[in-house]
Amino acid sequence: MYSHKKLKILFCFLVLPFLFSCQSKSHAGSTLDVKTVNNQQNATQQADSASINTNSTNTNSTLKVEKPLNKKLFDKSYVSNIKLEDNYWKNLHAKLAEDNLISPEIDKLFCSLPAYENKAMATKVKELYRIKFTKRTPQANKTPKMTIYPNIVTPENMLKAQTYLEEHKEYFKKSEDEFGVPKEVAVGLLFLETRLGTYLGTDNAVWSLASMASSQDIADVEDTLTALNAKEDQKAWLETKVKEKSAWAYNEFKALVVHCIENDIDSTQITGSVYGAIGFCQFMPSNLKRYAVDGDDDGKVNLFTHPDAIRSLSNFLYKHGWRKEKSRAENHKVLMRYNNSKKYANTILAVADYLNPSLVEEKDKIIVDTSKKVKSSKKSKKQIKQAKKTNNKQKLTANKL
Repeated sequence: MYSHKKLKILFCFLVLPFLFSCQSKSHAGSTLDVKTVNNQQNATQQADSASINTNSTNTNSTLKVEKPLNKKLFDKSYVSNIKLEDNYWKNLHAKLAEDNLISPEIDKLFCSLPAYENKAMATKVKELYRIKFTKRTPQANKTPKMTIYPNIVTPENMLKAQTYLEEHKEYFKKSEDEFGVPKEVAVGLLFLETRLGTYLGTDNAVWSLASMASSQDIADVEDTLTALNAKEDQKAWLETKVKEKSAWAYNEFKALVVHCIENDIDSTQITGSVYGAIGFCQFMPSNLKRYAVDGDDDGKVNLFTHPDAIRSLSNFLYKHGWRKEKSRAENHKVLMRYNNSKKYANTILAVADYLNPSLVEEKDKIIVDTSKKVKSSKKSKKQIKQAKKTNNKQKLTANKL
């Protein structure tokens, strides 16, 4: 006969494991509203081979997210009971879950999304149609193209840039010391992208990308095709493009969701371009992991803060080849990796030349008409005061984010 003590030991070793096993099977057997658990075990991370341009439209790669260690992104114990009335959002939510993104935070993000609209995809379809099918009529006495964007390099704008440089000189210096990108070049880029953070777009970036990702069928933009009076062969071509752009937008949406949750950013406050570029330096979400960096050592990356935007754009340029010792022509090409436009790169360098003439030899300067002068020093002080007031508002907004 076993003693009472021995029976206790046998119970612990034989019976308890069996009970726990049953409980475990019962928990694993509960199903989600979306297919996720089975796929999660075999998911592997694929490299994101999207173009390094900040406005990349590469759709050849799928940004697969391996089961994240961050429970805010993947909580294997979480069973989603979210009820989404919008079928577009329901399908998008299910797709994220298949890519190992499921958590209360993701459900909260979906609950905050406004209703689906086809605005972003419709805009893209119009753009593609115009480029592909609209014939350009030759112009007589064509005006020569300007080498820079108009109304950028003016005394008034450059005063704003100088004030901005002074207010954030600590972060410009740190970034220039680290990456070798002159502060005048960095501020020129910021001015061109968002007017130093004062114009960030009007639409919510998460919503724009979610809507575009959900516009997978040509029928989703039928009203646009009707307005364009598109022919059947044109519709067939556009149908392929809609699928490509939808896949691209899904990768960007997914990257932005991950970024917001990892950095505790309120997704409802993220405004951006119609195609989802965000922040003072306008990064596409797929570039955030690779190039966006913390500039104020708060442990977070938020491109709606000046230190992070300044350091991130400098990091981007450095990683694409910017070096102090390189020629102006070589660094001009690096600027075109940010935006593939000679006029864009020319304008940034023209701003830099204006702010610091010693950066370049006289023969290489970009000629700019600056005949419009600031009327008086009194007005200049008023402009400085207004610029400071604008920047203080931006700081308050960044703190809310």
